[in-house]
Amino acid sequence: MQSRIETDEVRSRVNGSPSLDGKALEGAAPAEHAPAHADSADTGPPEFARHLADVGTHLARLARVRVDRAEHHLRRKLALGIAAVLALLVTSVVSTYGAVLLARGLAGTLGALAGDRPWLGELGAGGLLLGGTVAAGALLWRAFERRELARKLREYGHEHT
Repeated sequence: MQSRIETDEVRSRVNGSPSLDGKALEGAAPAEHAPAHADSADTGPPEFARHLADVGTHLARLARVRVDRAEHHLRRKLALGIAAVLALLVTSVVSTYGAVLLARGLAGTLGALAGDRPWLGELGAGGLLLGGTVAAGALLWRAFERRELARKLREYGHEHT
């Protein structure tokens, strides 16, 4: 008897009509006059399955589009990286050749000024080029440090005086 009452209570919750032992309770509305649920356009299982399949199709398309966009972005970054490496290589070769020509010209000039001693011109040109490179590097490092210090001061709100 107890399990039948529990079953009826479960049925009444599911069907929306309170009953006990299969009979309507007093003061309760009949089952056909039960209030409709908020979503009155209740779709049955076939419509819901079709809708779910459409959602799945759209999600699959969205995933393909996102993967294609990611692949395109990766290909673009790779192509730009390769172009940057080639540009750096060409620039390095041209700059190196220019430095060699400059060193030869400077060495020839210093050698002619020193008389008949070309080794002295090459030694002087090498020293000047190395000294110039070190000086340029020191100036660039100093400018970088100043710029970084100014950025940090702005970031933490200090006025640069």
